[in-house]
Amino acid sequence: NVSVNIIVEPLIEKILEFSSEDIDVKNLPEGYIFSYDTEEAISITVKGIAEELDDVTIESLDPYIRLTNLETGTHDIVINYYVPYGVDMISEEQSISITLEEVTEAVPIINN
Repeated sequence: NVSVNIIVEPLIEKILEFSSEDIDVKNLPEGYIFSYDTEEAISITVKGIAEELDDVTIESLDPYIRLTNLETGTHDIVINYYVPYGVDMISEEQSISITLEEVTEAVPIINN
């Protein structure tokens, strides 16, 4: 006679807020600078068992954007995350607006 015990833990949701300062930037083209077009807080919701969600923070999700193959101008860039196993991102895909500009070298002005 074999007995099996199954423990079922409820799934819960956790809401996390962060700002553009928390977003890592990857693949900024050389010779370019960028700025965020908004300072609004960004809110995301994750879902999992309580034990898994205890360790989920903005730092552990490490939000980032990729600026690959972009031209000068304004762009809406998708925010990516490192979501751990056992946790689901239930928020809709979010993006942030940035302006990308080419750096121009300053020419010194000599006053005589």
